[in-house]
Amino acid sequence: GVGCIKINPYHLTIDKNVTPVINAPRKIPVPIINQFKQALENLENSKIIEKVFQPTDWVNSIVVKKKKDGSLRIC
Repeated sequence: GVGCIKINPYHLTIDKNVTPVINAPRKIPVPIINQFKQALENLENSKIIEKVFQPTDWVNSIVVKKKKDGSLRIC
């Protein structure tokens, strides 16, 4: 399967003294935008990620890299 955590649901504790960070979004290259959207949809359908419809305190940038086999690595 995906991942190694056997606890469901898993809870992360965040230090209350740390200030939340909102990073600016990075641009996705136009030639891979459709492949990127499909990869995100697959991750969502697999319950690995989920859409968020309200503002959050923490926002991180996505890095997309094309692998040698043509698939995408999304970090």
